[in-house]
Amino acid sequence: MLKFDSRKIVLSAVAALAVTAFAGSASARELRFEPALPCTHDVVKIYNYAEEELPKRTNGELTMRNYCGSLMSLAEVSDGLRDGIADVGIMVLPYWPAEFPYHNFLANISGYADTAVAMAGANTEFVFNCEPCLKEFFDKNQIVLAMHSNPPYVMIVGSGAIRTPEDVVGKKFRAGSIYFRRWAEYFDGKAVTMTGNEIYEGLNSGVLDATLSTPTEIPNFGLQDVITSVTRLPLGTFHSMSLWTMNLDTWRSLTPQQRQVMLDLAAEGTALTESHLDKQYSEVFDQLKGWGVELVEPSPELVAKHEAFAASNFEESIKTGKNDFGVENAREVAEKFAKTAQRWQKMVTEEVEPFDWKAAAELYKREIYSKIDVNTYGM
Repeated sequence: MLKFDSRKIVLSAVAALAVTAFAGSASARELRFEPALPCTHDVVKIYNYAEEELPKRTNGELTMRNYCGSLMSLAEVSDGLRDGIADVGIMVLPYWPAEFPYHNFLANISGYADTAVAMAGANTEFVFNCEPCLKEFFDKNQIVLAMHSNPPYVMIVGSGAIRTPEDVVGKKFRAGSIYFRRWAEYFDGKAVTMTGNEIYEGLNSGVLDATLSTPTEIPNFGLQDVITSVTRLPLGTFHSMSLWTMNLDTWRSLTPQQRQVMLDLAAEGTALTESHLDKQYSEVFDQLKGWGVELVEPSPELVAKHEAFAASNFEESIKTGKNDFGVENAREVAEKFAKTAQRWQKMVTEEVEPFDWKAAAELYKREIYSKIDVNTYGM
């Protein structure tokens, strides 16, 4: 059980006062959004869109306030949403492996889509059609409206450069999920667990030699000041994350029309987020030289060993699926998830121009959100 500090008591009182205030006013209800990330983070800034659109689409009945990490840390969001400290939040599910085992199993099935737009669409569609996945949220008094994916991860190195398999040996890598921990260990490196907010200090202090992260995190966390090189080898996506999780009581308190607005904003906000990250991903490699950071091309031997890891990891994930995560039909689930990602990769490539978030939103709505009944989902 996560422990809250004294802020929880204060914030619970604030939440109670907010409910009381709303009861006496028919004008507007403010929803509290807590991404548990700084306002400067690209994922957070994009939620300005929801803040602007929500009152417009609900005739001023609903508004949203973005707290940018001032209510809770990343590790506190799940219990905070459960308890109603926030109404909407971003959840990084590897923080709670025991409470979200199915999602953490799916995090290991990576490398089947190479854009955030495609992988987020695949992840969201799969979860909406996965009863065990939804139950994990429901059991925490939560409901998921959209899943997330970062663009592919690479090696972001604090000192020197990594070109060959031998360069990886003994290096300490920040690894944010089992998939990336396995990657580091497969290459005889060492995996270190720490939050995104701690990467800068980890690299700066030498606790980390490198981080396995999407390169979009370089400007997001100011890592250009503490790194020397980036190896351009896509390792896989991190997608065990929800962009739009709501307190279930809040969801049920909304009218069907308001729930539909939330679904529309989830689709559009996710498309906007993922398209922006894909654009930033494509641009960041060109910015490295200006930051004094070397862009390193991997050796053929490093590429070959990574491909061997990917095949080995898929089979290892299936073997450990039941014992580690309680997934009875692990092979069936893994193969279905991989095929869903491959299908989304094909759809996005064929139907969505790069970085066209409006086209991505329409694809999300057509393939996913048009099939959700706001009168029954989560009710």
